[in-house]
Amino acid sequence: MSARIAKILLIDTAADKIFQALTTEPGITGWWTRTATIGQGTAPTLEVRFRRGEVIARMDVEQEAPRRVRWKCTLGQGLSEWTGTTITFDLVARDRRSTELRFSHDGWGDETEWFEHCSDGWDYFLDSLKRYVENGEGNPDAGGEVSAAA
Repeated sequence: MSARIAKILLIDTAADKIFQALTTEPGITGWWTRTATIGQGTAPTLEVRFRRGEVIARMDVEQEAPRRVRWKCTLGQGLSEWTGTTITFDLVARDRRSTELRFSHDGWGDETEWFEHCSDGWDYFLDSLKRYVENGEGNPDAGGEVSAAA
């Protein structure tokens, strides 16, 4: 059986603003990690680095503006359990000024200790995303050291 992380969050901003925070370097570095690169075009690749600077995760990005962003993890260095997983952000507009974010991180093998750590980490970073898009005050890469030993 495949384990799954799922979260729902109501965010007081329009879906297109959240979409930009999930699909651009300034957006991702505003709430998740201070160092990220994302390619251009219809099928970009996202590389994420944390405090030590090494590539921790590489993901193929699928986008359906402004409704869905999906990251398919092709490399999880130090996060080997991430390889083959899929992170999905579904954005459902509630009205012009609020959006329901339906988040999932699918494809985990089992509910390991690392799975639980990542679930808690996503709570932190999704709150950072919410603060970033609502008032410009995200807290990227401040939730703790991510290392190859983790």
